[in-house]
Amino acid sequence: MHLRALAAILLLGLALLTPAGAQIVVSPSSVLPELTITTGPLLLPDGTATAPSLARASQIGTGLSFGSELINFNLGQGTHSARITSSALILAKDYALRWTNTSNDANATADTYVSRSAAGHVQVTTDGTTLGTLSTSTLYAEAGKVTAGSGTGVTVNETANVRSVIYKVTVLSTNCIAAATTCDLTIATLPAKTLLKAVIADLTTVYACTAVCTSTTLSGTLGTSAGGTQLLASMDLDAATAQFGDADAELGASLNAAARSANGALFNGVLMSWSGTTTVTYRITSGTGNLGDGAATNLSQGTMVFYLVTEVFP
Repeated sequence: MHLRALAAILLLGLALLTPAGAQIVVSPSSVLPELTITTGPLLLPDGTATAPSLARASQIGTGLSFGSELINFNLGQGTHSARITSSALILAKDYALRWTNTSNDANATADTYVSRSAAGHVQVTTDGTTLGTLSTSTLYAEAGKVTAGSGTGVTVNETANVRSVIYKVTVLSTNCIAAATTCDLTIATLPAKTLLKAVIADLTTVYACTAVCTSTTLSGTLGTSAGGTQLLASMDLDAATAQFGDADAELGASLNAAARSANGALFNGVLMSWSGTTTVTYRITSGTGNLGDGAATNLSQGTMVFYLVTEVFP
């Protein structure tokens, strides 16, 4: 009888005679045409990158190997091509995540790729065309990329650095607890080299007083200092829901038409400090009575949503 067939018969007999829960060890030379395991686990050695413990018969270097809390995917390269650990999926630098254009079919045409382009840089491509690159704190867009200049003493630092963003913050009346007739809140801190292109304040719920203060005397301003009106002039907070900043008369002294004309309309907005940060402060003012008692607000309602459109120079 053929030795492999005899080994298979012996292993089958061993399986029939082995008590439930006991381990059966299959040696590296064992060949089984079919093996059904009704109870687990199937215990395999760790294996290596060149000799995975679970491998393809015709390509021994392709398969799975294991380590402490990790699974290695070996693709015949002599190294671990990909790895899943307890905290991450790790790919070798020349591999990419790809999505196909067909549901439940990984063999279909891939049309979206995410890959590593350099240290700290992630690249998104489709059909071979780079759509953009994401680096540490920076997004690069290929569509608007400027053709780089060159020459002696010339260093091109950025060609398509996307830095225009919209910042949104919602402020509720419960924030205002100051035992005073004014309440100041820093809603944002702008980084150095910020061009503030637009500011919109959306009063979605009018402000009202529960006690002490008087509803009909509530107003608000937005500036780069406490109580300042550099960005938005005085806003009526108790009359009706409204948007402020979409008319020149509502804009502050740094954003209105007069300010733009004064600098020759060079910017559609205001260039903040080039060397340091700039705070943006929202002030609520009560014409009569304190807005809070230091621990709780005297306001019964009120919601303001601010939108800041900024662009930061690299």
